[in-house]
Amino acid sequence: MKKTLLPPLLLVALIALLGLAWNFGAPRSPGTADGLDPIYTQAAQTVQAQITQTAQAVLPGTATAEVPTDIVETVPPTQTAAPSQTPPPADTAVAPSPTPLPSATNTQMPPTPTPQPCNRAELVADISVSDGTRFGPSASFTKTWRLKNTGSCIWTKKYNLVFVDGSLMDGNPVIPLPGRVHPGEAVDLSVNLRAPKKDGNYRGYWMLRSDTGEYFGVGRDGKTAFWVDIRVVAPPVLDYPYDFAGNLCSAEWRTGAGVINCSGSSDDPAGSVQYTNNPRLENGRREDESTLWMRPNQSSDGWISGTYPEYKVRAGDHFVADIGCLDGYNRCDVTFSLDYRINGGSSTNLGRWHEVYDGKITRVDVDLSALAGQKVQFILSVDNNGRASHAQAFWLVPSIREGGVVSTPPPAPSDQDKAVAAARQAIAAHLGIDVSKTSVTSVEARDWDNTCLGFEREDLLCSPSFVPGYLVMVKADGRDYEVHTNADGTFVLFRSR
Repeated sequence: MKKTLLPPLLLVALIALLGLAWNFGAPRSPGTADGLDPIYTQAAQTVQAQITQTAQAVLPGTATAEVPTDIVETVPPTQTAAPSQTPPPADTAVAPSPTPLPSATNTQMPPTPTPQPCNRAELVADISVSDGTRFGPSASFTKTWRLKNTGSCIWTKKYNLVFVDGSLMDGNPVIPLPGRVHPGEAVDLSVNLRAPKKDGNYRGYWMLRSDTGEYFGVGRDGKTAFWVDIRVVAPPVLDYPYDFAGNLCSAEWRTGAGVINCSGSSDDPAGSVQYTNNPRLENGRREDESTLWMRPNQSSDGWISGTYPEYKVRAGDHFVADIGCLDGYNRCDVTFSLDYRINGGSSTNLGRWHEVYDGKITRVDVDLSALAGQKVQFILSVDNNGRASHAQAFWLVPSIREGGVVSTPPPAPSDQDKAVAAARQAIAAHLGIDVSKTSVTSVEARDWDNTCLGFEREDLLCSPSFVPGYLVMVKADGRDYEVHTNADGTFVLFRSR
């Protein structure tokens, strides 16, 4: 069977040719004429014969020569050693150098702006009727708040002051605002009220309402109500035809700064008038009766006056009151006046009284018989005589009484009054001045622990003992004196401070 050796013969021929090419330029081996190795010569001849046979086999129309397989020598190819492989370098763990991160910069981000609400208010001040102000039952008064627009919307006349809770006190529950209030502006809003009839504490809560019906007020969230807070105190029932202190709020009150409300703030520069039933007077005595506390406006020519409703004077009526300065205001210098007018006409004076801080109380008793049968308006006034800061005046139980002071004798001096008078007299005698030039700054009841009233005196025999008395601080001639007395002022010791 004939075999066609095309692919193997071609392969062998290629290998032989490569070998010849490799040896062509090599140095000739010794012992051969042409320098060729016999094996390569034979291989070349064989390859040539095979090439010829192959050519004959592949040419068209050419007979294929039969070549015996036993004369074909296969020359094994020279094995070329595989190139040595260089082992990969051993892995050497090298810590990567850390790349430094950029230093963190503490950059404070600007705060996110809080949107300004449309409607919000701030309570700037209670212009009148501070919290806890005392009123008599059914007394009329006006509460005024000063509010600032802290929102972003304009308040218009379509905005309202509205009652929301608590005691309405006979007020109008809805009050339109007086005009436009722009953001950042303030406005005074007032409501006319009447105190309840029964004693007690009362509070009414109020807010604002926008033109769209939104309720808003004060505070951080703009949702807090503001209020009016009063205390109703019924004055004692006096057996007198008329009590001016108890009817405080029925009068129209004015100062040099204008109209004021009854029971205003005691530190209002516009002045104030208040009802009290526990004043401490310039003689150091603490009273428990109805009193008008009057403060003119804070200027060098300040004054205050109250005009009362008409009263029909009866035969035998007297106007009676004790007047003076309150304790501690030792530069008090004021003038009290009592006037009246009829049918709104001009006023007529019934009496004036000049008072200074001298530890003495003046009793006023004015006979009203000449006005019997007439309806008159009484006017109570106080001028500050240029002493604005110390003008703290009182009318103790100002009233119309039948028969005047005859039916109501002044109370007998208490032990405290006696002790204070003795202390002032002792200092005046020591300095050789009039007692009116001394003033009492404080009085305090004490229980002394020896017969020297708490002092240790070498010129006196002091024995341990319980001695009730008073510590009286007296100011005179620019100095302060500490005065110790026994209970009724019959024994007095002092020292300067």
